[in-house]
Amino acid sequence: MSLHAVLLAGGPGTRFWPWSRAGCPKPFLPIAGPTPLLRESATRVLPLVPAARLWVVTHRTLVPHARRVLRDLRGCRIVGEPRARNTAASIGAAAALALREDADATLAILPSDHSIRPRSEFLRALRAGASVSEDGSLVLFGIRPDAPATGYGWVRRGASAGRTLGLRVFEVAGFHEKPNRRRALGYLRSGRYWWNSGAFVFRADAILEEIGRCLPRLARSLSRLRAADRRGERRAFEGVFRDAPAVSIDRGVLEHASRLRMVEPRIRWSDVGSWSSLDQLLRGGSAGNVVRVPRGGGFVGIDARRCLVWSSLPHWVTAIGTEDLVIAHTRDATLVCPRSRSEEVREIVEELRRRGRREVL
Repeated sequence: MSLHAVLLAGGPGTRFWPWSRAGCPKPFLPIAGPTPLLRESATRVLPLVPAARLWVVTHRTLVPHARRVLRDLRGCRIVGEPRARNTAASIGAAAALALREDADATLAILPSDHSIRPRSEFLRALRAGASVSEDGSLVLFGIRPDAPATGYGWVRRGASAGRTLGLRVFEVAGFHEKPNRRRALGYLRSGRYWWNSGAFVFRADAILEEIGRCLPRLARSLSRLRAADRRGERRAFEGVFRDAPAVSIDRGVLEHASRLRMVEPRIRWSDVGSWSSLDQLLRGGSAGNVVRVPRGGGFVGIDARRCLVWSSLPHWVTAIGTEDLVIAHTRDATLVCPRSRSEEVREIVEELRRRGRREVL
């Protein structure tokens, strides 16, 4: 087995608008600390996967950002997609490219914009997943839920498949898309559902076999990519994203796979999916307000409680009589919304797009 890490680094740049934009989405921003999430994700896997077996899959227009963030990781491959086709095409292309170089490649598929602690437990989970995948199983990492989250997909736990490296392994009984709150409460109380972390481990040949069974048109394009010589590689790569259906690996392949396992890692995990998720990552101050403003600016609140205040500039933000708000300020745009509705920021982005305000997208 030869473990490769594939970091998925795309997205429309809506979740942390007005900070994130189409030209600089969440993976390229220092949201959880002083370095961009993509860099944190790469650093996290380096004890287990050398830079020469690290792949970053992103949109072609974002390749310069990825090169800048990872400039000191010699040998890291950055793959620029010509168009977004969701994760089935991204992961299939990564598998085909890895097998061109390494017939024994096993892939750890990792979102590049999550927060995971501690690293030692994350690496143990990767080792366990790689071990479970040796027989051709497709492995996902399920997070034990502690809230009725509506922003995640959920996985129904099947029968126990034992332990690997001390971590529990289960069969997977089903996938469930992002539920409403009532259904999410039912999942939580049942004790049989885990959050789908969006991270996977499988042999490259095994995932291509499943793609062949579930998405034959995509599989044909991937076969041409694997077989192409150096002169024809670029054309074959373009063909993958021209012909691929816009479908996730979960819906297009994993929901139909017969050899599916779930490893339960012992990690603190956040998908950093909205402004309100910063509560888990940044320390609150007076009256429960979480403030992140550059030196030279700050926040002054009178009867202001549990507000999240963020600015990209040394700007003074003030508030009177406010509770549970997100206030996010940049050079050309400001967002104010209830924290409970911060996942709806994409609707503001869509409204700006409808009004033709592309300069702030």
